[in-house]
Amino acid sequence: MAVGRLTAWRILAAFNDYMTGFVIREAQERGAPREEGISEAERAALAEPYIRELVAGGEFPRLGPMIEEGVQGADDNFERGLGWVLDGIEAHLRGGPEGRS
Repeated sequence: MAVGRLTAWRILAAFNDYMTGFVIREAQERGAPREEGISEAERAALAEPYIRELVAGGEFPRLGPMIEEGVQGADDNFERGLGWVLDGIEAHLRGGPEGRS
């Protein structure tokens, strides 16, 4: 699928933004307990009031059940999210001439 230089640049920027955000979050999650000198359980306890506030606010109705039931972590988060990003780009590009700008 041929795209113009501007579209190619935008695709590269979207990928870079996704990758950078993922790497920063991973680094923060792994480094924070070590830097702060606290355990993961202590860190979770510190975040709990903020999360409860988000749930209570009602702005994120699906967050409450996820927190209450727990969410299993997955080793494929990067690959799965990247697939979603790329699928969205592909769908946009297949949407017609305005999608290829």
